[in-house]
Amino acid sequence: MAAPEGVISISFNDGALAFTHRPQSSLFDGIPLREVVSPLFGTSPIPKPRSPSVYDQVRVHGVATLLTDPTGREIYESSVSAVLAWNGKSVIAVPDDRPRVQSIAEREICARIDVQRIPIRLEDRWPLLLVNAVGCAEPRQLRSFPRDARTSIEQLYQKSVTALKSGPSTH
Repeated sequence: MAAPEGVISISFNDGALAFTHRPQSSLFDGIPLREVVSPLFGTSPIPKPRSPSVYDQVRVHGVATLLTDPTGREIYESSVSAVLAWNGKSVIAVPDDRPRVQSIAEREICARIDVQRIPIRLEDRWPLLLVNAVGCAEPRQLRSFPRDARTSIEQLYQKSVTALKSGPSTH
């Protein structure tokens, strides 16, 4: 039996695996942005909460809501993904101690390419790349995320998909 096309969300609910099929990812190139203060408080990432959750109030279909610190100046994440930036020299990721959802994509990207963990401030207007477990997308913005940096990130996704399709390793 083949899996249906699209995105399959897997969760563990009431002692059993639950599968939810979605025809497509909520991320797409050119996705519009808006900013809202993060509903999370504290100093560390949390596991992704099931709906209903505090994230439901910041989600808008077809929009990536950038979730910020209480001053509205520093980006922590988006409503649909982790956020990476480009400061003109390297890929930037949110510092580890910021409140946000634990991102598998961010963790894997940071483990495999050279990334600096420094605050991403809205006022810097660095080009952004949104990343989640399904893929990455560049939002509607004034400056583009560098093609070579994005390509290296996309290659990580392709390696993961290739590994999944080939099955478990026998080594």
